[in-house]
Amino acid sequence: MILPKQLSFAKLPSPWTYLKIAVITPSKADITDIEFKSALTQSLQIHHGKVGSVSHVDVLKITPGSKSKSGTHSVCHVILRVASKNKADVWSAVTLISSIQVHVISM
Repeated sequence: MILPKQLSFAKLPSPWTYLKIAVITPSKADITDIEFKSALTQSLQIHHGKVGSVSHVDVLKITPGSKSKSGTHSVCHVILRVASKNKADVWSAVTLISSIQVHVISM
């Protein structure tokens, strides 16, 4: 068997993008994965129609809420796995969720 002198590898784009989101809720009210996914799906449908609402999004982890210094609200973090082709739609839908206060931290 003859092997080439140099091997070259092509880096393929990842099919997934991960988003870390801060969710601010009223005190003593932690958000569940079902509540968050429901709010996100509703926002996708409102802002991107039926095509946007079928974007593939998985809620991977929700950290328990930590109280703010003033004690008036709780902040928890949500990790999402999003299909890379739907990244822009999900990003905009997350920032436009009206039922809860959300901040995208990193992507």
